[in-house]
Amino acid sequence: MSFRIYPVSDPTSSRSQERSADNVNSLYTPLLIEPDVEARVCGIATATTAGEAVELGPPMCV
Repeated sequence: MSFRIYPVSDPTSSRSQERSADNVNSLYTPLLIEPDVEARVCGIATATTAGEAVELGPPMCV
């Protein structure tokens, strides 16, 4: 499983964070600190089964 969190205005930002782990049911990333209190961040999870990566739904943005 892997999870990526990023600023909504810049999905390829160097500030984005990604974590991956094997044989887990959940995954956590450190908090992404955004200096602009109105800014939004998004996250997307991916599960890999039998060597095939599948995105788990559309990105969730808050």
